[in-house]
Amino acid sequence: MTIVRTGADWQTFEEVYGVEKTITLNGQGNKWTGSFTKLPKYDQAGQLIQYAVRENLAGSANTYTPSGGQIGEQQQTLEVAQGEKVTFTNNLNTVELTVKKEWDDFDNKFNTRPETITFQLYSWPDGMAESLATEVGTPASPQGIFEIMGPDFTPLNIAGLPATDKLGRQMHYKVKEIDIPANYNQTPAYQATTNGLNVTNELLTTEINGRKIWDDQENQAGIRPDSVLIALMQDGQKIGEVTVTDEMNWRYTFEELPLYDPSGREYEYTVKEENIPTGYASQVNGYTITNTHVPETPNRSNLPNTSGGKKVSQSNSTSGQSSNSTRSLPKTNDTHNYEWVLAGLLLLIVVCGLVLKRRKTVSR
Repeated sequence: MTIVRTGADWQTFEEVYGVEKTITLNGQGNKWTGSFTKLPKYDQAGQLIQYAVRENLAGSANTYTPSGGQIGEQQQTLEVAQGEKVTFTNNLNTVELTVKKEWDDFDNKFNTRPETITFQLYSWPDGMAESLATEVGTPASPQGIFEIMGPDFTPLNIAGLPATDKLGRQMHYKVKEIDIPANYNQTPAYQATTNGLNVTNELLTTEINGRKIWDDQENQAGIRPDSVLIALMQDGQKIGEVTVTDEMNWRYTFEELPLYDPSGREYEYTVKEENIPTGYASQVNGYTITNTHVPETPNRSNLPNTSGGKKVSQSNSTSGQSSNSTRSLPKTNDTHNYEWVLAGLLLLIVVCGLVLKRRKTVSR
């Protein structure tokens, strides 16, 4: 719209000359141009007419703000000398969005965080359902894709977002994480705060509960230890241990264990007993470990030999260990013994003969 100075006041061209002088600018890009033509150069007194141009932002006042003006101003007026150009600069009303990445994974205890997190930016205006939000870009990222880098995951600041759409409706923004790690869960997808959005990834976890059983007739031998050490294995690699005691009712728990690896494969957890107590055999069934008392087999070689003779070796088949025990057997191949036997028989024959002869003499 053309403005004309008349004395100390400004009036529209139509108010002064009865004819409206306006132009409508449109185009592409950031520069729109137009011209006012056939404007009188002098007024009735022969004085050079002083002109100004007024821009009307009606309908766009919430979207743009005149340079040097205030948000919501609908008009701005600039003086211009005849034959010269005047430039209006309108600044897009923008907002900033801060995206903060948080982790619920025990301070990355198991080193499960990825190196990078990628987000897609979405927007929707007032009056539209969030489910209808569409992808939106920015001058810094035309595709609307942003990254937060580890290991610190410094909050991401997205600037230059339009505060309203062309109709003046307030715009809302959110981000959606792309390719959430398979070993993490994200519920909800984001949480709006006064300063932006918080996106939290929660590590998917499990826990293991087990117990220790003693099969030793209530510790009849008195050799049961006060505690045992149980090791936790993840895919065959030791990742933890716990000391189990009678005060714990011989029960144990491993908590806050990652359920999946980064590719989504479920981990295999097993347990085993460290330093099995002497006198016991250990058996694992799932997460239950049973220690059975194995009585010590006496060593028969330490028993006294009361019969004399040869010693015969015997084997202990129940314990899997050899022990030498002895028993006496007659010595059947000794020549000296045969001579004594033969002499005894001859002496017996002689004695018997003498007895018979004496009886015959008496009978006569």
